[in-house]
Amino acid sequence: MSSDPRDSRPPDESAKRSAPDGQLPDLPDGVGEAAGKMERGQLSDEIAPSEDPELGAATGNLPTPPMEWLHPTSLIFDLIAYVRKYIVPSLFALFTAASGSWVGIGFATIIFVPVILVSITRYFTLRFAIRNNELIVTEGLFFREARAVPCSRIQNVDLVQNVLHRLIGVAEARIETASGTEPEAILRVLSLAKIEHLRKEIFSRRERMAALPEAGESESPRGMPGTTTVTEAPETVLQIPTGWLVRAGLASNRGFVMVSILLGLYFQFDQGFELLENWNIQQATGWLNQNLGVSAQVLIGLLTALAFLVLLRLVGIAWFLLRFHGYRLVRIGEDLRISCGLFTKVSATVPVRRVQFISIHQNLIMRWMNLASIRIETAGGAGRESENPTATVARRWFIPVLPVDQVPAILTRLRKDLQWQSDNLDWHSLAPRAGTRLLRMALIQSCFCLLLVAFGIIQALYLNHADALFMGSWWPFSITLGLLIPPLLIIHAIKQSRSKKYARTDYGVVYRSGILTWKTSVTFFEKIQTLRVDQSPFDRYWKMARLSIDTAAAGPADHLISVPYLDAAFVKQEFAELNRKTAFHQPRFG
Repeated sequence: MSSDPRDSRPPDESAKRSAPDGQLPDLPDGVGEAAGKMERGQLSDEIAPSEDPELGAATGNLPTPPMEWLHPTSLIFDLIAYVRKYIVPSLFALFTAASGSWVGIGFATIIFVPVILVSITRYFTLRFAIRNNELIVTEGLFFREARAVPCSRIQNVDLVQNVLHRLIGVAEARIETASGTEPEAILRVLSLAKIEHLRKEIFSRRERMAALPEAGESESPRGMPGTTTVTEAPETVLQIPTGWLVRAGLASNRGFVMVSILLGLYFQFDQGFELLENWNIQQATGWLNQNLGVSAQVLIGLLTALAFLVLLRLVGIAWFLLRFHGYRLVRIGEDLRISCGLFTKVSATVPVRRVQFISIHQNLIMRWMNLASIRIETAGGAGRESENPTATVARRWFIPVLPVDQVPAILTRLRKDLQWQSDNLDWHSLAPRAGTRLLRMALIQSCFCLLLVAFGIIQALYLNHADALFMGSWWPFSITLGLLIPPLLIIHAIKQSRSKKYARTDYGVVYRSGILTWKTSVTFFEKIQTLRVDQSPFDRYWKMARLSIDTAAAGPADHLISVPYLDAAFVKQEFAELNRKTAFHQPRFG
């Protein structure tokens, strides 16, 4: 049987090969020839088919496709993306140029002309095609680059559609592998038909390569996560109705975030400061005192607070409806595909075997409503979530809301051996004296708080401002707050000592924490990358230690398995047992 030199390459090198500054990488046979022609400005649309007879039989000796272009509207979307990224200078340039200012026109020219030139160059130089079971992407005019990503390494072909995309019938395609946190290629933009064709070609070739006798050893496609059997019919795992999203919006704090952003933008342009200057608080307070009684003032205050809370909840509901409208989770072979969005529609793929970490979140209101949300972390999935809408949906908001009684069924679909019954786990609480230690820390903090209040009162009396302690000053509020903080600290210490729990199961470890928001996270023995035990001088005095467990990705779940205040003897025993388990379960990267 013939031996392909690519078989000896490490996985990381075969997953991504790129070379900037005009030096093309060492590509496989046929691709290197095309890259050389590109370097000479003679890029041809013919690449010789693979000489491997078994690979040629597996692929059916398919004809070599020509290099394809992006959609013509990619020029427009490149410019829009730039304006969104630099919104403040872009708006300034547009407004000043529209007013006829030569300074504004010059500023707009400096900002937009280079972007337009780069977009035009990118459109006329970027080409892509699937050849020799690899996705080939070439681009660049002066600094030319050619990338080859084997289909066996490609995990996701995701798409993002905003309103303008949907009107034109195009989308942005993101090609991801398990080698890093950023997409290997972003094709902005392609027609929907071309994206679907690209997705089918990649997954079909990946399946054919997985069927080769030695492919699992050389390219490891059989062992790679997310190997989708394209012949399998899609199976709907979950659909979220509108009622669930409304309840999630009521239970979430997204309204506070959105209102804070809007207020920040409002004050950014000085309108908010002008409003505060024109609003005389003392006159308004005097008018209320003269025309309304105490009971009426209290009623107005309560109604205002209630209206503000209702506004926040309505904003939260609107956010959930816009982001997750039409949410559908579908399983195709070993891949989970998520599609959702009202205006901006997102389609993201999550290979099941890449899931490293699962976290179940419940805030106080969600517990009252018997709701939960599920977040996940995947290998190579800890990138800049705010800049990647597909990663935001697929990981940070994997399942934004569902009834608690449906959580076990969903977790079983992620992993068959994960028979989720959290109440039946053998939970291990913190060390017996952890509560006492936390309570002492709370009492020390409370003493400092009371000392500050006493110092303020003494200072006011010394300065002959005794009347300011109770009339027309911030002192009543500060004293009340200072007296309330100590009992709150004590209650928090007691709750914290009871909320943290740790359990080891047949498949991995589970950690629960949180007072108002419960977070229960699980990871698996074969996904554990590092084990760490920490002891501070106070830990050694109290005979305690901290046990930390890390996986290949952390961030989107917003929860770390780092358990403090455990009994030192238990941590020593558990560390040895976890070492044995993780050594027995060889890590399956990806």
